[in-house]
Amino acid sequence: DAINEALEEFRSDMTVHLIGTIDRGKPIGTPEDTDEKGEQTCWLSLNTFIQYNKLIETGKRPPSYRIIGIDLAGAELGNPPELFKDIYAFGSKNNLFGFAHGGEEGGPSYVQNAIDILNVVR
Repeated sequence: DAINEALEEFRSDMTVHLIGTIDRGKPIGTPEDTDEKGEQTCWLSLNTFIQYNKLIETGKRPPSYRIIGIDLAGAELGNPPELFKDIYAFGSKNNLFGFAHGGEEGGPSYVQNAIDILNVVR
């Protein structure tokens, strides 16, 4: 709902591309995670972004606001990119570009692994 409220402030003739955040600090969870389970997980975030785009495809949301990618953010230490491989692969299968913050805490290997394992574009 917060996304919808923010988007209503934009002019309807504008095209807005959004990037959803995958928070490394949340539990990874499973692909079956839903709001009904009550726990915020990385998989739940991804599923929410995909469902939002499906609402656009069915005409239930304005086509000018689309989530185009996912961005891995948050504390790197203890949360290396390879933990998120399946999330990024599923996001890619659902037409989401991959982005990641890397190197601030984890060093060069975190950047290289984000490129090699997650196939990020930035």
